[in-house]
Amino acid sequence: MLAPGNKTHYLSELKAGEEVLIVDREGRARSATVCRVKIEWRPMILIEAEHEGRRFKVILQNAETIRVVTPEGSKAVTDLEEGDEVLLYVQEGGRHFGMLVEEERVIEA
Repeated sequence: MLAPGNKTHYLSELKAGEEVLIVDREGRARSATVCRVKIEWRPMILIEAEHEGRRFKVILQNAETIRVVTPEGSKAVTDLEEGDEVLLYVQEGGRHFGMLVEEERVIEA
């Protein structure tokens, strides 16, 4: 999760009262306060995307309530089809204790 101050948090680290960033498809961001955190076992889906020759992957809950941002608005992951276009936030560098380290690179296979 991206948080104010260009920090990141793992979902398991979030607590009620902490701030996170909410970004719309136009790139406008605002902060919001976490009210409750609940982690449960759920069916998951792997979503892969390509951008400028690079491949990106994310694992999300496979439910109609989980949505990705598209150029037209948003779409439930259960309605995604191969070839659908989704918007990505791409940031160079890696993270160390939630702080951006521009010189660092993280490659995951």
